[in-house]
Amino acid sequence: MWTECVSEKTAGTRAPLARAGSAAALALLCVLGALSLRSGGIFTPLRQETTVLTLTGVVNAAPRGAPLAGAAVASDRELCITDALGFFRLRAAEGAPLLVRAPGYEPLRLAAANERPLIVLLFPEAPALDKAAGSFDN
Repeated sequence: MWTECVSEKTAGTRAPLARAGSAAALALLCVLGALSLRSGGIFTPLRQETTVLTLTGVVNAAPRGAPLAGAAVASDRELCITDALGFFRLRAAEGAPLLVRAPGYEPLRLAAANERPLIVLLFPEAPALDKAAGSFDN
């Protein structure tokens, strides 16, 4: 961009022209900015779109692998309770954490990676150690 040196005598006559040029340049930038927003040009949104996955699978109880009914499977979008066969279906953003819980079992955390069916195995909670007696509670 070039600049023009103007003497003090001609500065007063050039000001209206300079203001008109600045207003036209600003209007042009606004139009170009609006067009860029529509076409995904130089102005891109800060938040990236996420891929939403539909996850399906079965929750089983260790050690025998029997289906676990009533287990809760939670994602960033939904909460699902497994049916009598341990089956679940829910939606989650790709890479979002999943939490699988059931009473009496250790919770399990995993990430939503793809739409392949999941087989989740929950292990029973370890019995609590009674610190005073030094024995296990049963």
